[in-house]
Amino acid sequence: PNIKSMLLAEPEHVFLCPDYKQAELFVVAMLAGEEKLLELLLNGVDIHRTVAAEMLYGVPFDKVTADQRYLSKRTVHGSNYGLSWMKLGELFAKEKIYLEAKELKRMQHAYHSGFPKIKAVYQKNVEAELLTSRRLVNAFGRPRTFFGKLDDEMFRKGYAFIPQSTISDLLKRAAVKINQKLPVLGEQHDSMWVLS
Repeated sequence: PNIKSMLLAEPEHVFLCPDYKQAELFVVAMLAGEEKLLELLLNGVDIHRTVAAEMLYGVPFDKVTADQRYLSKRTVHGSNYGLSWMKLGELFAKEKIYLEAKELKRMQHAYHSGFPKIKAVYQKNVEAELLTSRRLVNAFGRPRTFFGKLDDEMFRKGYAFIPQSTISDLLKRAAVKINQKLPVLGEQHDSMWVLS
């Protein structure tokens, strides 16, 4: 169940749920120097609908279905964090979405062709740093040392660390400031619950 659905505001109060929209993707785009993606994000474009329309399905933006947008969103995040087409297929299968290997490969290839610097710059830089020092630092200076075998799994964790921890730290800083005026009741991923 969704935890937000379990919370009830006191009479005469409402819950606010501020959210950093597409924030992790923004961090990846910045670190990759992926100008086209940055421009879309800065213009408030729905990236997942755009990727579905222009890269994955070749349909007009306003004709993208909810299912196509969802598959696009999962492909974008999975590809940014180094999931193989097989792992992506396993994630979809857990949700009873079954795609052929050929289709999964095509979707990932289309995404990375549209935004090539994510692999060529961002992921390569993460890999180089892990191979050199086994240490990554997020935008706020928080370090993480990676122990264990240097393999694809460690690289995937490295790809995810910088954007996820940066947004987590940003959210915590915002929560401290907001909590001075309104009670912050919790946070989840890139959003928080505030009682007003």
